[in-house]
Amino acid sequence: MNQRIQKLDLWGHPVAEPLDLGNTHPVAIAVNKQGNIIVADSQIVKVFSSNGVLSHNFLPLYGTKDKRPKISALAVDIEGNILIADKNNHRIQKFGIDGFFICFIGGPDGLDSPSGIAVTNKGEVIVSELNASQLKLFNNLGTSYNVLGKAGIGKVCFGNPRGLALDRRGNILVADTANHRIQVLTPRGEYIGSLGRLGSSRGCLDSPYAIAINYLGHVVVADTGNHRVTIFT
Repeated sequence: MNQRIQKLDLWGHPVAEPLDLGNTHPVAIAVNKQGNIIVADSQIVKVFSSNGVLSHNFLPLYGTKDKRPKISALAVDIEGNILIADKNNHRIQKFGIDGFFICFIGGPDGLDSPSGIAVTNKGEVIVSELNASQLKLFNNLGTSYNVLGKAGIGKVCFGNPRGLALDRRGNILVADTANHRIQVLTPRGEYIGSLGRLGSSRGCLDSPYAIAINYLGHVVVADTGNHRVTIFT
């Protein structure tokens, strides 16, 4: 599908034709440095060119003793590889952009319901654990990790964390879903501050699920419980 201008948005920017994903329901998305658009529903990953042409798709791996994978998040590492959060099997699956399997990170003994992924500029993989309510920082080989935070409501404590993002300084922003806030941590997991509190008024959040940083450094939040996107400047 060629990228054709459909209309202008409220700011006068051109809006391209949407990508047609058939009868699938996209739950995660990532973009690499080459502009490839990587989209996943809960079962399959689709890779599009920068102009919206479907290149290929692939499935996460699983064996006879595994559960059927359920994709909950996507990320791209510094080498352009695709990282998939396989929530049902408690692991991250790493693939090349061509869909060639590289390795697993985590597993039942190393992760608990991964729900968000971010990759540092050193290749370390940060994963939020939905059920354990903590973060794990894996080394660039995915062979060892440090635990960041714990379940709770205080500083560097989380309630069912989901989306992750990194700012220009490498600070970690966490969608602390059940605590209705965004926590900001240093690259080593030390507390810097938080954004939002429970509510529906300006600057408040209700069960934030996902987070991103735009080119201006603004924090863009999928404010799920309030049915809106909230932007902190």
